[in-house]
Amino acid sequence: MRSLFARLLTSSAVVAVCSITATAWLAANSTSGAIQQEQGQTLASDARINNSLLGYASRHSDWSGVATTLRELAAQNSRRIALVTENGVLIADSAAAGTPLPAKV
Repeated sequence: MRSLFARLLTSSAVVAVCSITATAWLAANSTSGAIQQEQGQTLASDARINNSLLGYASRHSDWSGVATTLRELAAQNSRRIALVTENGVLIADSAAAGTPLPAKV
């Protein structure tokens, strides 16, 4: 009787460990897939924004009217877009005036 109880207890523990391991593996794989998909969408969005701004630059001699384009791109991509010089001087921003830029990383 004692041997049967020990075998049942051991079997239950093995099944529990296997199910926990399988659940953790499935969760990690689905999370990894979701992150990769989101990164791909972000890269595609960045490419569209970059191409749009390159197109703007090819048709205009300066950035003076780019604010409207930035706001349209920001609305299409659900994100803030700021155009700055290499020195970090703000040229145009899709956010409201006075909204500080995030700290440079």
